[in-house]
Amino acid sequence: MKFSRGFTLPELLLVLGIIVILLSVSVGSILRPQRQSTLSTTAELLLTDLKSQQQKAISGLTVDGSGPSAFGIHLDSNQYQIFSGAVYSPSDTGNFTVDLDLGFEFTSDFSQNSIVFSPASGETGALNTLTLTDTQSGFNVTYTFNRYGVAISQN
Repeated sequence: MKFSRGFTLPELLLVLGIIVILLSVSVGSILRPQRQSTLSTTAELLLTDLKSQQQKAISGLTVDGSGPSAFGIHLDSNQYQIFSGAVYSPSDTGNFTVDLDLGFEFTSDFSQNSIVFSPASGETGALNTLTLTDTQSGFNVTYTFNRYGVAISQN
């Protein structure tokens, strides 16, 4: 009797194919919670910055010595600028820019992509919605801000 030792090429390709499929499924399920966590952390950082700007406006903080100032945040697709004043000015050297991780972007219905908190009251004057999306995974976080600047999560 003659027995052959080893595997045939189709058998090896089949086993390798199964291994590749299993690895791709497991890597995807490992990375998904990390992206969700990063999205949540980024959203919390933005909310913290928004609340900080609102508190500055409520406290009556002055920037140029002419009285209480408005404070706000201007949104671009993948970053936001923290600013003082009633209107965002891109040339103002006092603006502070926060860049988002790759794959995250904003969409909002803010007037001129800015939310501005009024001096003394901290109100925004309108109902606004902000969505932060992870374009790689499709996950998003949506917040609605009432006219008093209170953020309500829609997720």
